[in-house]
Amino acid sequence: MEDETEDLDPTDKDQEDAQALFIAKYIDNAIKNGAQARDFTVLASTKNILPTISDYLFELGVPFYTDANSFSYENTEVLNFINLLKVIDNDEKDIPLLSVLLSVFGGFDEEDLARIRAVDKSGSFVHTLKSYGEDPKASENLTSKIAGFFNRLEIFREEEKLMTVYDFCYHVLVKSGYMAYILAQNNGKKKLDNVLKFIQEVKAYEENADPGLYNLIIYIDRIISRKAASIEPQAELSDQDNVVRLMTIHKSKGLTLKNVIVCNLQKRFNMADSKDVMLLHNELGVALKNFDPLKGKNEDNIFSGNLKNKIFSESMSEEVRLLYVALTRATNKMVLVGKINEKFFDDLKRSNLAKADNFLEELSKIILEDKISDPFKNENGLDIASSSDYFKELNVGLSISMIDENEIIRSRNSKALYLPDHSDDSAFDQVSDEAQNGIHEEDLDHLHDVLVHRYKNERLTMAPIKRTVSQLSKRNDNNFSDYKKPESLFKLRENLENIDYDRPNFLSDKGKLTATEIGIMNHKVYQLLPLRRYSPVELEEELLRLVREGHIKEEHLKVINKKSIINFFGSKEASGVFEAEKVMREESFTMKLNYEGVDLLVDGQIDLCFKINDEFTIIDFKTNSVIDPDLYKDQLALYAKGLEKATGKKVAKKYLYWVKHMTFTEIV
Repeated sequence: MEDETEDLDPTDKDQEDAQALFIAKYIDNAIKNGAQARDFTVLASTKNILPTISDYLFELGVPFYTDANSFSYENTEVLNFINLLKVIDNDEKDIPLLSVLLSVFGGFDEEDLARIRAVDKSGSFVHTLKSYGEDPKASENLTSKIAGFFNRLEIFREEEKLMTVYDFCYHVLVKSGYMAYILAQNNGKKKLDNVLKFIQEVKAYEENADPGLYNLIIYIDRIISRKAASIEPQAELSDQDNVVRLMTIHKSKGLTLKNVIVCNLQKRFNMADSKDVMLLHNELGVALKNFDPLKGKNEDNIFSGNLKNKIFSESMSEEVRLLYVALTRATNKMVLVGKINEKFFDDLKRSNLAKADNFLEELSKIILEDKISDPFKNENGLDIASSSDYFKELNVGLSISMIDENEIIRSRNSKALYLPDHSDDSAFDQVSDEAQNGIHEEDLDHLHDVLVHRYKNERLTMAPIKRTVSQLSKRNDNNFSDYKKPESLFKLRENLENIDYDRPNFLSDKGKLTATEIGIMNHKVYQLLPLRRYSPVELEEELLRLVREGHIKEEHLKVINKKSIINFFGSKEASGVFEAEKVMREESFTMKLNYEGVDLLVDGQIDLCFKINDEFTIIDFKTNSVIDPDLYKDQLALYAKGLEKATGKKVAKKYLYWVKHMTFTEIV
């Protein structure tokens, strides 16, 4: 797949969606051409991308099997999050309460709790906590912290009434500060992934059980009391189970599979063991790197250098063995999928196979230097010399395709997507002659209608009472643009009021911000800047003020699109904010809407709106690299409807402002 976005790390999980969608549509297309779901297995070096592929297969109605979503209730980060949910539901139990008080949400330390307990050592701790302020010797600071704690709990309890439990769990994860706390820890991404898997389990529970946080807590306690510590597959699969299998390459060892899709090939090898300050090897022992105080960094010495080279060599050998496993599973057809950027082929010419840091680079180096790739190189004007004819001797068929990821993303709600032709592939044969023998076509059609019949309004029976504008419009910028927030965590953007997503300092110091964070930062600046026209000098002064006040970090100034800000406030479309009777920014609303026969509560958040002559104008900021207004027509229409219902005033104009392109699109 071809990537036109410069700011994104090709191994970043944010960027796996296009690849996952392509794989799901590839399989769906093959099944519609006569293949069976069981004919396909998807392999990846790690589990990270598999849940995303699962989501898209589910959307397309393709049956699949994976254990990539398994998790343990015994994980500390999961237990702490469950305790927070328990306290929101009922704060009368001491153990969950103490856990939450000592968490980032509670903000207390052991000394605080000891002082509170010293006031009254009898009875439950929660009783002492709630009555602490009545003691004449009570600390004013502690009394204030306790009041703030219970006030935050009450806010969550009111919000829980308006959301599905699934949406509420995401809301609590972000707004409580627990997500940022987890990410600031060692292995933070992995720990956050465990909590997200728990929330996905909540979604599955809610679809099949009594709704409400109280019932969820009972369900969780029942599982934990039975020591059902992990969610495991209910039964082993047989070869006859008609499902797509998704697994890691490690788990595929020893298996014989028909058609294999090996994905996420651009993911870099894990060489963390060779980069640690203290290096360990089971034969060579231990070595420490030297710290150079003048350079402020660790450097290798002769001992750590030798050990690092040994560990690196062994790690590379393991990666090669893993690639061998992946490439030797298929008996019929193998599809290799990876993501490249515009510099990929130029870099490949200069690269050394021995120093490749991912499977895609290794395979591309070998294939593109073989004559079998000549048609592809000629078609795309690639100046890479062919030095071998190895594949010809093996009598191997090979085709190479590049697909723009933006085309894949745009195809999500359509059936159209360029895919390789399978019409001549034995893997995708239509119903066999033996199966058709003696069966008339009209009988087959009738049998198909009976077996695959689905209630036409089945989806509405599972519809939650609360949705966001983006979910209803099916044009969420998290799904349809290169402005993608981590996993699906932030797809509830319109639900969550005034999230101050403060990137942990230790992460901010590492390389470039992702495209997601750049988009968030630019949105935040538009929200905070005073409404006025700016010269470059005046804008710089305002941005420095935001830095001094702690709203943004100084190192983030370089990613703020200053020209775009000056252009926006100097534009004709935005000039109305200066003379408006009323201006609202990041304005949230909830409205009742009858959607396809179902009454829903719909949440939305409008970036900017202002009223002139009793009519509103809406402006929504988009940080996409590609201008595509059609993606957001439904979203803006719902914003307008919500604003009109809330104010009783007409929305006269609706605009999208494309930050990267410094241009407006009026939505009519």
